[in-house]
Amino acid sequence: LGEKASLAGVIVSVLTIEGTECRLAEIGSLADRTGGKVNIVNPSNLATEIQSTLEDDVIATDVTVTFVVTEQMYFGYEEQTGNKLVKNIGNVTKDTEVTFEFGIKESHIDTLQEQAKLPFQLQVHFRTRDNRRGCRIISQEKHIASNICLVEDSVNITVLGIHAAQLSARLTMQGRVKEACREMQAQKELIQRIVEKNQEQEIGRA
Repeated sequence: LGEKASLAGVIVSVLTIEGTECRLAEIGSLADRTGGKVNIVNPSNLATEIQSTLEDDVIATDVTVTFVVTEQMYFGYEEQTGNKLVKNIGNVTKDTEVTFEFGIKESHIDTLQEQAKLPFQLQVHFRTRDNRRGCRIISQEKHIASNICLVEDSVNITVLGIHAAQLSARLTMQGRVKEACREMQAQKELIQRIVEKNQEQEIGRA
């Protein structure tokens, strides 16, 4: 059903009421495949949530994203192995956000630290609303930093928060609730540490 909806440019979003059983793991995958949302709402906010969902406007369908990293790296929390990750996003709106988590294989940490940069490539294949095929390829090199302070200073907290929420939701839909809670807590602590550090730096400059 999710595949058919995605190909037809249909977004399936799920709204469930707080405190009710809705078999989220099953129906959540339908929303995920079609680019929809899964929201657990308070009954008093139901009308607002429905209006927000109806305002979503599809700008591309049948979207597939391929992310390529070096062979010394891996993708976390993904069924696919290797240095290439393919995600079938389905439909996208102007608010669609997709994040990736990757790391360095332990056996290659020392080798990669000797390099100055690492290459990354993102390939986006899609179909426009007038049924034309399109492809966009973005290739970049990112500097390697061994200083954790420099890394934390450059972290985009908004992106980190989005990734934590998406990953926790996906793990929950897969029935991996403990992993979802553990991951969310770890990301929350990291974000809090970065926020406190930024606040201290602002006070120091004042």
